[in-house]
Amino acid sequence: MNGRLPNRICCSRENNVVSTCVHVALIDDVERRRMALARLLSSAGFQPAAFASAEEFLNHANDLRFDCLLLDVHLPGHSGLEVLRVLRRNGERTPVVFLIADQDRARHKDLRHAGVTCLVKPPDDVTLFRAITTAVDSSADNLRGEHRPAFGSSRYR
Repeated sequence: MNGRLPNRICCSRENNVVSTCVHVALIDDVERRRMALARLLSSAGFQPAAFASAEEFLNHANDLRFDCLLLDVHLPGHSGLEVLRVLRRNGERTPVVFLIADQDRARHKDLRHAGVTCLVKPPDDVTLFRAITTAVDSSADNLRGEHRPAFGSSRYR
């Protein structure tokens, strides 16, 4: 993990405009891809926290809040699909963008029909940024005025 996020808002002043940062949990077991994606997200103004496995994410996510999860479908141990099931079963509605292999497109068509965004690995920069931003914006519209629970507590383990 890249470290705890003290709060959900980080401010940057660019042209006298204060903007909020989008906190993204990046869960991918391939270190090279995980680190490259984390650098890419950081360079675009996102605040990524990288995790090497579903278990690492679930074990270290206490008191953290994310605006979006960027989640590899194929992970050792708990798969990305299992992580999604656990989170949804426990009331967590943070949007998820799945990373899938090209040969998995047809197999994961049902995810897209369920409203989950799937991107073929490796996604191009613009498509990735757009997918995260769209997921976060859609979630904000749906959750306006509601309190989202933190990932913390043993219910995710």
